[in-house]
Amino acid sequence: MTDNNQNQDTTSSKRIQNIIIGIIVITFGFTIFCCTYLIWNTPSVDDYWQSYTINVDSKEKNTINPEELSKFLDTRIKDVNNTLQIAYTLRLNMLENWLAVLGLLLTFFGVLVPIFLYIKGEKLDKEIEKIEKIKKDAEEQLNDIINAKKKIKLEIEEQLKEAKSIVDNEISNLQSKVDTFKTDAETTILIFKDEAQKSMQEVEGLKTQAEDFKKQTVESTKEFDNKQKIANLFFEFQNLYNKQEYLPAIIKLNEIIDLDKKNADAYNNMGNSYGKLAGITEYEKGKIEYYNKAIENYNKAIKLNHNLARSYNNRGACYSDLADITEDEKAKKFHYKKSIENFNKAIELNPKDALPYNNRGELYIYMAERNKETSKDDANYKQAFSDLSQAKILDDKLGNGEPYNNLGMYYASLYINTHDNKEANYIEAIKNYDEAIALGNEKAQSLKTALEEERTNEKNTEEKNTTG
Repeated sequence: MTDNNQNQDTTSSKRIQNIIIGIIVITFGFTIFCCTYLIWNTPSVDDYWQSYTINVDSKEKNTINPEELSKFLDTRIKDVNNTLQIAYTLRLNMLENWLAVLGLLLTFFGVLVPIFLYIKGEKLDKEIEKIEKIKKDAEEQLNDIINAKKKIKLEIEEQLKEAKSIVDNEISNLQSKVDTFKTDAETTILIFKDEAQKSMQEVEGLKTQAEDFKKQTVESTKEFDNKQKIANLFFEFQNLYNKQEYLPAIIKLNEIIDLDKKNADAYNNMGNSYGKLAGITEYEKGKIEYYNKAIENYNKAIKLNHNLARSYNNRGACYSDLADITEDEKAKKFHYKKSIENFNKAIELNPKDALPYNNRGELYIYMAERNKETSKDDANYKQAFSDLSQAKILDDKLGNGEPYNNLGMYYASLYINTHDNKEANYIEAIKNYDEAIALGNEKAQSLKTALEEERTNEKNTEEKNTTG
């Protein structure tokens, strides 16, 4: 409303200014017209000259005396001078005519312009009123639009709040379902894991090693595929190893190592395979070569896993076997020493494993015989009995009764090499061989037979000596 009043005041001021300008123009034009009219009715030089000519001519026609003529002429001369002065002014008649015309035009326009401006002002006022009305209507519509916009915005906000509430509820419900599913899945996985672990306990030898390897590998798709391949290769290796096909078994282990160069179990089994090859090879040079390869692979396994007790035990067995086939005394002592060190380390890492006790006890028997000990109280015999007794306590069925077999060897060695309690030693040797034979130990049967032959020979020798 304030803007409308200001626009109306401005329009009124302009109209008043236009009217004042029109009045000034009319006054100016009327003044010029009056001046022009007065100048227009003033006598011209021709009029004065005509009057002079007429007067002279009339005097010439009458008889005048010289004095009168002189006065007349003076008078006329003065009139002529005045006339000349007036004539100079009257020469501007043309300009005066134009000025008169201009005055008329200005007067005309001075009258028309205010009338025109007044009429135009009336029309302009009407147009302004229309514009103001349109502006007012536009403002009302704009206010309606703004109010509608606010209303729509509020409705949208309410709808968004409702939608957000619905979405939050859905998300909460979905999260609850996901948590429930996750809990169920974890429970199922734990149950499955327990069942799998129970089943895996029944798998022999290499299957356990393959499962251990699976747990150690990184969880990724590629590595998972490698784990599956390695597990399959381990099974194939185990089958070949059990069939005593050691060279094909070594090929399978090389494939495993190609997939995982840090697989300590593969290197350990590689050492076992080379050790078995050495055992069935007839040539001494071949045996030494295979035993050295076995030791190299045990070294790699131990380098990858310093706590791998089996590799220490197996490496100790290789050094013991090398000592048996080595003629050089210095080398033999070195191999015995390395063998004892590895058995000690294996027992240190896993004191509940019967195998290193059994192997170390067997080695002490050989060392006692080599040192020609003659009493069970000698150091090597004493240590041998202690290790073999511990092996029997931990696992008397180890290797189809190997602890019983080695105890039989212990008592047989005492029977042959000592002179104390020979009959008791013989009886204990036969007793332990029988225990081993009952557990399926074929080597015990041959050793028992050899011991019985040895006893028979001794009996025969004693009888001959008595008869002689």
